[in-house]
Amino acid sequence: VAGRYVAALEFLSTMLGEVHDVPAAQRFFQRALSGDINAILRGARRYLRRDGFARYCDHTLLPGLALAATELRLGVIDAHQQQQLRHTVAEIAEALVPREARAPGRRRVPLLYTNIGAHLRQVRESRLGQWQGPLDVPRRSIVLCAGLSTERDELVSELLALALREEGRDARSVALPLPLAAQDTDKAELVSTIFIPCPLADATGEWRAAIHALRDLAPHALLAAIRLPGDDVAPGQSGIKADVDIVLHSFAECLAFVNAHRP
Repeated sequence: VAGRYVAALEFLSTMLGEVHDVPAAQRFFQRALSGDINAILRGARRYLRRDGFARYCDHTLLPGLALAATELRLGVIDAHQQQQLRHTVAEIAEALVPREARAPGRRRVPLLYTNIGAHLRQVRESRLGQWQGPLDVPRRSIVLCAGLSTERDELVSELLALALREEGRDARSVALPLPLAAQDTDKAELVSTIFIPCPLADATGEWRAAIHALRDLAPHALLAAIRLPGDDVAPGQSGIKADVDIVLHSFAECLAFVNAHRP
């Protein structure tokens, strides 16, 4: 309140994310740094009553995480703030997970040593099995959200899977390489689409190797790369479009792509 009415204290309003013209992503980032989980959840639930989880990720969560990644690269966030940020994102992700993906009882997420996306996927696997659902499903009915074994890729893959599942799609998140062998063609034929985040600058070679392996294992699946908020086109990435069938720029586009290619 003081920040709104006392000019010398206006910076407090900005720091606390209470100024109405502060973009939602910046407000999310500021509140995450301060550990204001309840305020983030209130805003998220208001948003989800109007729009879906995919749009919340596009307009708030992913841009907010992109701001955090920029601050980390610049060295602006210290170790304590980084710990607070990870703790907050873990709590938010747990709270927004649909009930069907939660393990019985609330499980706390360790602050520093847990890959949040991997943790959420493991919770679903504990309820639904290794494949996060049955395999006696129609051909080309499963959507895979895949990523390299990094915290960034696994979190994005899991968030996208949650967004697609909210809309009734049979989406499952996996870390690359896929847990399939060359002879598992019967399982590969269940997959219609594979989403994968565009690589960071230092992982282009590993990403391309993963793409080639996906082509070999699931030759009939459509491959879609996702360029995330804050992603730069780094040297060596200019040919990414040639490696996949399409490059998409939001979770909403991913949902529209899946709807347009339903069997």
